[in-house]
Amino acid sequence: MIVAVFNYALQGTALKGMNINPNITALLLGILVGNLGLIDRAPLFKCDAYGLLILSLMGLMANNLANTPLPKLLSLVAPTLTALLVGSAVLIACGAGLARFFGLSRYAGIVLTMNSVMGFPVNQMLAANAVCAAPEHLRAPLQGRLMGLLHMSTVLISNGLSILLISALVTLVR
Repeated sequence: MIVAVFNYALQGTALKGMNINPNITALLLGILVGNLGLIDRAPLFKCDAYGLLILSLMGLMANNLANTPLPKLLSLVAPTLTALLVGSAVLIACGAGLARFFGLSRYAGIVLTMNSVMGFPVNQMLAANAVCAAPEHLRAPLQGRLMGLLHMSTVLISNGLSILLISALVTLVR
């Protein structure tokens, strides 16, 4: 809460008129204060309230959708599908193109980049089931390689890069 108050004060004083999104400064302040050890780094996981947070966020989203007129919602279908198709094409191209740079097959590169579309809990479950379906002698190496790559891509793409890019792009919306 102190970080949120400090961020609000920072936006009203030192950063006033600079058009910097408060989400960016909140994220950076949270990282800084967490690394200094002043706040707990994963309080929602430790108190087992992460699921409650996700349900609350989904409720807020459903509330916004319920309050939006149907014609406005339907007008978003084409741009949403276009963004999904273009984004998927870019992820596939980047995954296949950068896979050689990291010493992976192009399919592994595509899996890593497409991992950012769905998120980690579902992908972890699917990967664990794929490992269980493999022959016994391949399970340990497959689990070590597959789970490590999924964890890496989730941290770098889903939780890091996408949040920073979206926060930066929000500043362009007027």
